[in-house]
Amino acid sequence: MMATWKSVLRTGAAALVLALAGAGSAPAWAATQYTEAKGAADHPLVSRYQGAILFRYGTINFDHVDVKLASGKTESMEGKLFNYYYLTPKDRTALEVYRNYKQALEKQRFTILAACEDVKQCPKQGLSAHARKWTDDARSFVGGSQYMNNMDSDRPFRFLMARLERPAGDVTVIMTLRDGYFEGYGTDYFMQIIEAKPMETNQVTVNADALGKGLNADGKISLYGIFFDTAKADIKPESKPQLDEMAKLLTQNAAMKVYIVGHTDNQGGVDANLSLSQKRAEAIVQALVKEYKIAPARLAAKGVANYAPVASNAAEAGRAQNRRVELVTQ
Repeated sequence: MMATWKSVLRTGAAALVLALAGAGSAPAWAATQYTEAKGAADHPLVSRYQGAILFRYGTINFDHVDVKLASGKTESMEGKLFNYYYLTPKDRTALEVYRNYKQALEKQRFTILAACEDVKQCPKQGLSAHARKWTDDARSFVGGSQYMNNMDSDRPFRFLMARLERPAGDVTVIMTLRDGYFEGYGTDYFMQIIEAKPMETNQVTVNADALGKGLNADGKISLYGIFFDTAKADIKPESKPQLDEMAKLLTQNAAMKVYIVGHTDNQGGVDANLSLSQKRAEAIVQALVKEYKIAPARLAAKGVANYAPVASNAAEAGRAQNRRVELVTQ
């Protein structure tokens, strides 16, 4: 009998949960040779097939992936990568597992981007390279298991790729499945899930020496280590390392005068962004004066909203670059 699917749909910040009835811990039939990966768990959106063991598992917080669709087109994605390698009970075929996943994903509003049920058609669609790529990812991401070799060689495989669009970031599921590669097991399949998200930015503090070199070379330098909450001008505590370096530069160069220039992305109205960027620049000046005893006459606050972008505002990665503070020589 085909496994029974159950799903729970949550709203707001919570995510869609897609699960197979009975999924969870490793089943009693699992051989000692192939055991549940220590500390591993299914993805919160898409579970294992009923009764399968999660043999290998690994994640990468942020990476770039080029995905070749069945149409021949290539799509680039960035985000967090989850990699799962499952083994199912002996009586479960790849076709059965494939159809269960496809049915459940479609039911839960995933869009199918590539699907190959007919094992004779997968190589013709150019998906053999896909299978090899995901196999290589599995080996490198989850411990170099020799059991994942030859996914795309003499044993037929099936391929499935689907995507759920959501405000928190799209989720893409990519699966390669094959029959009977392991004695005593029905299907082994590798599932990679990509949660799209922009790279974390503002992770580097520019030290005083680099600040001075940037100002000498270009008359200005962009800083991404000053943090504010959205639509607010209160400096967050984690900004202290960057403020320390700005103050160090000004203390070491007593004659230096600078503009503190606030920049925003293009979200919101221009008038609101002008006001916000000005208030943020003024907050930085006040911090340098009050906390670091820098003479007020050496500092001037300017807010320019989104009038001077350094990247496109069409995507979050570009908007993150545009939200910045600049030091500019007076």
